[in-house]
Amino acid sequence: MKKKLIKALAIVIGVAGAATNAWADRLQDILSNGIIRVAVSLDSPPFGSVGADGKPVGFDIEMAEMVAKALNVKLETVGVPSANRVAVLVTDKADLVISNLGITPERAKQVLYSAPYVNTVLGVFGPKSLPVSTLDDLNAYTVSATRGAAATQAILSRNPSAQVKQFESDSTSATAFLSGQTDLLTSSTTTVAALKKQNPDKEMELLIALRSSPAHMAVRMGELNFLAWVNSFIYYSQLNGDLDRLSQTYLGLPLQPLQLALPTR
Repeated sequence: MKKKLIKALAIVIGVAGAATNAWADRLQDILSNGIIRVAVSLDSPPFGSVGADGKPVGFDIEMAEMVAKALNVKLETVGVPSANRVAVLVTDKADLVISNLGITPERAKQVLYSAPYVNTVLGVFGPKSLPVSTLDDLNAYTVSATRGAAATQAILSRNPSAQVKQFESDSTSATAFLSGQTDLLTSSTTTVAALKKQNPDKEMELLIALRSSPAHMAVRMGELNFLAWVNSFIYYSQLNGDLDRLSQTYLGLPLQPLQLALPTR
């Protein structure tokens, strides 16, 4: 009986070990298969959108191309709405998310974050003429917001009574504000800068600064080898000037200081 128990335990440990190795070797799988699936949002310029030629373009798109080049593999972009950026990893439809993803405790239960690769500021934007300077003022004015986004959570966690109208993507949220369906827009300084270029007659001033919001990449839980490579890639890209070049190109700003060290499990 004792021998049978020992044998059964050995089988269980062996199966668990094999599963762990398979889970932790996503980097090796990518290298062996010669392809990496990167989830990107195509509704969030200047980070990701569809260009005039019908092809993806933006800060995050070029980052994905750089990742594939560094790994010497083919890139397969997986377009996802902003609200589904975590789900696409959890359901194994992508190997990596590069989609202006901010850290939240809820998301951190489901994915592993990389070090940040760019920094932005989240805020509430609108006409200067509106008497809006605190979150309590949002009880009197409607705000366009993207469902599940860090800016949306930052408002509702501090003022659940705020008149926040949530939309499924950054583009539909912005469209609602631009078309006059809402009084205000909550987003990042970088996204609003792009909107201003496209809509020079629309007043979009920063009325409430919510918080700093670095953008991170993300991998599936347990993929520590792959995460280590991603962090090394981000660090190297800062050292060689690539991150600053992308920031200048797509955001019109020098790269803001980054906290490259991220606590690990």
